[in-house]
Amino acid sequence: MIIDSLIDGRMEWSRVLCENNISPEVIARIQKAMQKAYHDPKYIDDVIGWRTNNNQ
Repeated sequence: MIIDSLIDGRMEWSRVLCENNISPEVIARIQKAMQKAYHDPKYIDDVIGWRTNNNQ
């Protein structure tokens, strides 16, 4: 999904992650980035579930 937004008086397109364009590979990349930033997703399992969402 791509949305448009008004930033500093000009229109800009931004890519948004949604269920239409998410894949197990994208989820794994997100989980690895979270782990690298010290936000523990618990498991790199290619699934956005409670373990990924509750990473405090």
